[in-house]
Amino acid sequence: MYKSVEGWRSPNLNMPMNIATYGHAGRTLLLFPTAAADFLEHERFLMMDVLEPWINSGKIRIFSVGGINREGWLNRECHPKVKGLLQQGFNRYIAEEGVPYIWHKTGGDRHIITVGASLGAFHAAN
Repeated sequence: MYKSVEGWRSPNLNMPMNIATYGHAGRTLLLFPTAAADFLEHERFLMMDVLEPWINSGKIRIFSVGGINREGWLNRECHPKVKGLLQQGFNRYIAEEGVPYIWHKTGGDRHIITVGASLGAFHAAN
């Protein structure tokens, strides 16, 4: 299965962010991690092994992003206002950095299906 990992320092979050890509073609999925996990969480829990037939056949291509939940929503020492501002930065990171990155890799303005569980579902719905 094709896999690549790329990353950069996000100007919207002022922190390094990574994206793992699985597959070479197919419907585009943007995968958000749960709770305090990172961009490789789903691979560690063998989700990519389960999806490997669809990934290898070119039916789906998955872009797995890291999250900010540990720094924000799950951080008991973080003021609620700062949590909200961090979430706004994450939303901008996805819209202004993540989506253009995916479009660049997929060859254009394609429909992206957002996917996640737990707090990842919250991000996918937004």
